[in-house]
Amino acid sequence: MTAAPTTDSAVTKDVLATGASVGLARSLVSSFLHARGISGIIDAASVIVTELVTNAVKISREPASTVRIHLSVRGTDLWIGVLDLAEGSPVNRLPVATLDEIDASRSEVFGGWGLMLVQAYADRFWIEPTSEGKGKWVCAAIIVRSSA
Repeated sequence: MTAAPTTDSAVTKDVLATGASVGLARSLVSSFLHARGISGIIDAASVIVTELVTNAVKISREPASTVRIHLSVRGTDLWIGVLDLAEGSPVNRLPVATLDEIDASRSEVFGGWGLMLVQAYADRFWIEPTSEGKGKWVCAAIIVRSSA
């Protein structure tokens, strides 16, 4: 049973912009939600954070770059935000639909499902520029519904 959150709480973690950080982000989400007695959205939140962190890692170009992950419960919503300092905003791409469309010489054709998955699992999705003008927060919210 999923309990609706009653108090606001948050955690922020900086991780290196490497593939290993994706697994760390999923663990962070799971631990954060379990500690608050919220279990019904762990899978959806894990998919969202996986895609957001993966995108941030892919576009981080500087050695020793970091990605900031922010999780917060606000009222009845879980907010997930991932900060990267790269230029530009994420864009939806048409994913490869068939094996005939795969051209191994063009690495950009692989993938393309990430933002579509985030938008499918999230109740809200948005992008916020940083106050410093460099980078952006890519965010999603999931409504925590009580199971009765």
